[in-house]
Amino acid sequence: MAIIANLNLDVQPHQVGMYSPIPDGTELDHIHDAIKRYTRNRDTCLRLAEISRNDAQSALDTAERWESQARDESELLHKAFTRKWAIEGAQA
Repeated sequence: MAIIANLNLDVQPHQVGMYSPIPDGTELDHIHDAIKRYTRNRDTCLRLAEISRNDAQSALDTAERWESQARDESELLHKAFTRKWAIEGAQA
């Protein structure tokens, strides 16, 4: 501990949550444990972000397909009304 104190570190373990449930471990043991936890948590967050991004992209793709389908239906609706009005006009 004296060596670490002589390094005059700016960041103390309690400031970044480095204390871990290692009984009677050295500060270095706690730091190694914290690195493992932070790495695991970071990797989990990155995986969840990727899953969310993929889900969002999938939802966007689905919305675009439905929007395209609606445009197609609108064109067909316009053609049907145009034909209806043409027939009704011819019968009048």
